[in-house]
Amino acid sequence: MNTPPVYEENFASLNFIQLVKKWKKQLIIIALISMVLSFIFTLPFFIPPMYKSVAIAYPVNLSAYSTESTTEQLLQLYDAEEIKMELIRDFDLYNHYEIDSTKKSARSAILKQLSGNISINKTDFESVKLEVMDSDPVIAKQMVDSIIEKADRVTRKLYRDLTQEALVVAQRQFEEKSIMIDSLDKEMTKLRMKSGIIEFSQQTREISRAYYTSILNKNPNAKLDTLFSKMQQYGSEYVTLNEKINYARATINNYRQYVENATKDLTKVLTYSNVVTQPEVADKKSYPVRSLIMLMFTASVVFLSFVVIVIYENSQEKKVAAK
Repeated sequence: MNTPPVYEENFASLNFIQLVKKWKKQLIIIALISMVLSFIFTLPFFIPPMYKSVAIAYPVNLSAYSTESTTEQLLQLYDAEEIKMELIRDFDLYNHYEIDSTKKSARSAILKQLSGNISINKTDFESVKLEVMDSDPVIAKQMVDSIIEKADRVTRKLYRDLTQEALVVAQRQFEEKSIMIDSLDKEMTKLRMKSGIIEFSQQTREISRAYYTSILNKNPNAKLDTLFSKMQQYGSEYVTLNEKINYARATINNYRQYVENATKDLTKVLTYSNVVTQPEVADKKSYPVRSLIMLMFTASVVFLSFVVIVIYENSQEKKVAAK
């Protein structure tokens, strides 16, 4: 039969209610001291107050990529290291965060500090919530605005680079098709001079009608015979060449349209964030939450004090029992 350890029996034998009554004054004093200390140590002198600015935005003018949604794209754009480095430069964050920029670990330290002050999350409604904390409420709001503006600029450059690459390919294809059409047109001109064919379908009907009429009427016509013979000889070649020209012209029109649209896209100034909640300058601090810190600190100290009292009372009982 297993018996509980001695310390468990002693601990269980204590009358907690009586113990609290016995040490009530001491526990109240400890609680009051804890509250005063937590109040003092949450003063701005010890913990600088932090202010929060928030923006909520929906992605616009973004194209879904693979399995990644446009919301996830916008989230990654806001969190880009390129944007963070620009924030460090624009807001002189080394001085603002009081980080020595000459140290080897300065870059890692300031990125860690900045990342801790920026929160970017996807909401349940497929929007992105951007939060920035700072000791200066004005700077917090300006940084939110700056992140959105910089994300637009970075995205715009990304899309323009992709458009420029595609435009170069389209222009090259357009030039190649233009050269091909010129070559086909010259070939068609030679074929027309050689065959006498100007418009195959119409000429075929007219010449065939005239040719067979002359046969029925037994009225041979040498010139008509020559034309009919050339139609038979060069007709197939003419049709094939004409189809090549028509296809090439349709293709080149597509390239021309693409080049025109891409050229316009290169000059467009689009935004990629539809901000539905604009950032504001906070008029109340978000951190520290003094009441919560005081409550947790006081409760923790009182609990630890009570544990010490229990251990002390237990040891006293052992001494009495030993006598």
